[in-house]
Amino acid sequence: MLRSALGVSLSMLLASAAAAQDAPEGAGGEVVVTAVRLEQTAERLAECIARRCPPAEDVAASLAHVENQFVAGAYRDAQRTVAEAIRRNRGFANTNPVDVAVLYRADARINAHLGDGDGMKQAMRGMLASLRAGLPEEDPQTLYGRIEMADGLSELGNIRGAEREYKAIAEDAVAAGQPTIRNFALLRTASLKVSLAQLSERFRPEARAALDALKTSSASDASGFRLATQVLETRLAMSGGDPDAIDALIARVKAEPTRTPRLLYGKPVELGAGKWRDPPLQNYEDQWIDVAFWIGPDGRTRDAALLRQSEHYNGGWTKRVLASLASRRYAPLALPPGDPGLLRVERYTITSRLATRLGSRIAKPTGLPRVEVLDLTLDAPQPGMNPQRAS
Repeated sequence: MLRSALGVSLSMLLASAAAAQDAPEGAGGEVVVTAVRLEQTAERLAECIARRCPPAEDVAASLAHVENQFVAGAYRDAQRTVAEAIRRNRGFANTNPVDVAVLYRADARINAHLGDGDGMKQAMRGMLASLRAGLPEEDPQTLYGRIEMADGLSELGNIRGAEREYKAIAEDAVAAGQPTIRNFALLRTASLKVSLAQLSERFRPEARAALDALKTSSASDASGFRLATQVLETRLAMSGGDPDAIDALIARVKAEPTRTPRLLYGKPVELGAGKWRDPPLQNYEDQWIDVAFWIGPDGRTRDAALLRQSEHYNGGWTKRVLASLASRRYAPLALPPGDPGLLRVERYTITSRLATRLGSRIAKPTGLPRVEVLDLTLDAPQPGMNPQRAS
């Protein structure tokens, strides 16, 4: 969700898919059916603005409309809506720091899907500045905000900067008496190191050391951290040539089935590394698809299929997404006999980082494709900020 990473209820997308299937063949345009129509969220936002509603209400109405716009594929409109909401509400950061911060977080996610790394970084800075304007440095929300900022640095390629920030957060969390947040920082460090080790053998010692630090940390035996550590150890083992590591992990977690999808392993979407390779896109604007798939009781995916696509969808790369989904393994699910599993929907956007060229101030796509993925059926927000509520 944009409130917790731009989510939307599954019923909205299923209704959209059904409406699209019922449309007459050859009918032009895109059919979008949601629980609350775009016109309705636009009207509610306009009414809120007209009566100068309190910041918490303004943020809630703005995000509801932004989510609708994003799911409909109107990324630029969503970007404008959230930018206007930030202008109206950024002055309330001292009294409503989390509300304002969540707007900046939404802006960062939209910029990521548009390929605007600089815009994403600026939005993340605004998010953290908003939290610091109204909350003490040792507040959990501020510490989680710093973790998100470090995540952004990692996503933008500033690996060492992210590593330094994770280390500083872990130390500050100890001083603030927040062992769980310290573990999140250690977990992010370990995940980063394992990802590097999957690319190069020379990072394996650093990855192993980061995992050892996480395993020996206080409160690291909590089930969530224990499973996360096992998943990272499995990824490290597989990168070292142990193809049976994922089966061993599945065997360990079978005794603790869950109804919540917990991804244990999956190959990334492979797009090719060169400008002139797959996908052969000249225009990265409006390139997205929604894919539906089932997670069976055994944790394997099945029946993945294209649900919706953007108006200017280029084609040719959906098969790469389906191959990635087919490789996934989730923890076994605790479901009644005969239950088919859990249905999920994810949004995949093909984009390219923007950069300025010599002699020009206009940022243009570099031509190197990248994938932004968003779970549109996210069941719970990731650890991080919780939007404030009007009292």
